[in-house]
Amino acid sequence: MWTLDSRWFDVAAFSTLWAVLTVVFGRFEQHKPAWRRLAKFAALLTLLLVLIMLYVWRSGLLEEVTT
Repeated sequence: MWTLDSRWFDVAAFSTLWAVLTVVFGRFEQHKPAWRRLAKFAALLTLLLVLIMLYVWRSGLLEEVTT
């Protein structure tokens, strides 16, 4: 049912880490607008997923996962 090779697990792990680090280091970003912080989160999440997919594609694991 739960597998670690799912993209949802990657998104959940990244989002959890982002939330924890925002609480810890949020005082340094209080002067930035909320839309900019959300855009930064969305950009980094997209970059993470693209890099994971490139790694999977380059290593040849994509055929094993989809079949």
